[in-house]
Amino acid sequence: MIKAIKEAYDVASIRLVVFTGGEPTLFLDQVVEGVKLASELGFSTRLVTNGWWATTYEKAYEILSRLKSAGLKELNISYDRFHDPWLAKFGRFTNVVNAVRATRELGIVALIGVLKLADERQPTRELIKKKLEEFGLADVMVIEDFPARIGRASQLPGELIPRNDKLLNMGCNEAGARLTIS
Repeated sequence: MIKAIKEAYDVASIRLVVFTGGEPTLFLDQVVEGVKLASELGFSTRLVTNGWWATTYEKAYEILSRLKSAGLKELNISYDRFHDPWLAKFGRFTNVVNAVRATRELGIVALIGVLKLADERQPTRELIKKKLEEFGLADVMVIEDFPARIGRASQLPGELIPRNDKLLNMGCNEAGARLTIS
C-alpha cells in the first residue's frame, strides 16, 4: 500500500486515493497510515466501507476522528442486499446513520452507494433516501451504480445486472484520476 501510494505521486493525473476492499476497516491501523501518507502527498482520500464498525454514534465518531486526523476527506458507505447480511450482526441501517452523523460532526463528506440491480430484494436509491429522511438526513447523497465484475460480484448472474447500452458506448472519465487500493 505504501509503495503504491508513493509511486502514484509520480503520476500527475492521479488526484484521489481510494481505500476499499473487501472491508478495509478490518485493517484500520494500516488504512490510517495509508490515508496519512496519501494526504501528506497532496492526494484527496476516500474510504469505501459497509460501516460495520459504526455500532454506536460514539464508536463511529472515534474511528472517523482517527481517519479525519490522518486526512480522510470522504466516506462512501456501501449499503445493498449483499452488504446487509454482514451488517445484520452489528445494527444494519443504524450503522449507516451513526457513521453519517459522525461525518457531519467531523466535516467529512459522506455518501451512500447502492447497487443498481434487476432484483426486487435490492434496496433502491429511493428507498435509501426515504430511510435517511426518517433520521433527519434527507440531504445525504445516495448514488446508484452498476456492480463492477470483480471479487464476489464477478459471480453475479448476468440477468441481475441491467443492461445499459449508453454506458457501453462511453469511456470512464475517472480513468487515470484515482488510485484504488484494495
